[in-house]
Amino acid sequence: METTTIVLVLAGMCAGAVLVILASAYRSLQAKVNVTEYAIEQMELQRDVEQKFNDLYNEVNTRVDSLIQMIDDKEDDIENTLDDIRGMIDNVEGRIDSRADKLWAEIDKIEETLIK
Repeated sequence: METTTIVLVLAGMCAGAVLVILASAYRSLQAKVNVTEYAIEQMELQRDVEQKFNDLYNEVNTRVDSLIQMIDDKEDDIENTLDDIRGMIDNVEGRIDSRADKLWAEIDKIEETLIK
């Protein structure tokens, strides 16, 4: 009977030790799983933030390209308008020169008639 009691006590102690080891291992694994889940959540969050940043960057880049195109179009319009104005100025200068030449011709005729 004493042997059986000793064996039962030893078996109970071993079982208790095994339960303590299992509980410790469970807590360790649970902590590792929580850390792993946290790391995975952080990676997903970082990926989401990077995706949103890339989307915003692309939208800003598209708008900047659009604005640059609008500025280029306006520059072309301004250059065309300036060319039209230069053409008008050249036309007016030509007309003024033509009229001035006619006036000088008239002045020369008047001078000739006065000299005679």
